[in-house]
Amino acid sequence: MIFGNTKCRRAQAQFDAYVDGELKDRAWLESHVAACQACRSRLEQVQAMALGLDGLVRQAPPEGFAERVMAAVSEQRTQVAYRPPRFRPAFGLAFAATTTLLIFAFFSFRMLTRPAQVTPTATTAASVTAQELRADAAEYESRGNIAEALHAYHQADELENTASLDTARAYEKAGFAGEAAYRYAEIAFY
Repeated sequence: MIFGNTKCRRAQAQFDAYVDGELKDRAWLESHVAACQACRSRLEQVQAMALGLDGLVRQAPPEGFAERVMAAVSEQRTQVAYRPPRFRPAFGLAFAATTTLLIFAFFSFRMLTRPAQVTPTATTAASVTAQELRADAAEYESRGNIAEALHAYHQADELENTASLDTARAYEKAGFAGEAAYRYAEIAFY
């Protein structure tokens, strides 16, 4: 376990190389260990452990050990063959049926809740009149009569808003609250 400040951590990270005789900058480590009691104690523990390990007798593996291990690994590889994932037709069929059912339900709902063509006659007439007013406004604008053009544009907008309001009310009266709300919102944000 490495503990202490940065110098202690650096020193303790070098203990194994020092004990094995592989450390090149031994002077720095020895000066730090001489000044730091915690690192000196830890180095003594590492040295004692290394001495204990040196006393162990190394034994060579039994003859043919490597060949037996490699044969076992090779046998294990042949037993575990790759199996591609199985296709489950029932799952695919269920997914296709569910998707088809959802699409059918969506379009059926849309057809059942589609509002009838609720278009009051006044709305159509107002739309035509608003188009005429916009054409007049463009003509006034081309002649340079900006005040008259603005007045004509304003009248066209008012006429279209009134027609949209009539349409929203007609949808609401026919029981299509969603379509009516959409029309009211269209008027509010236009």
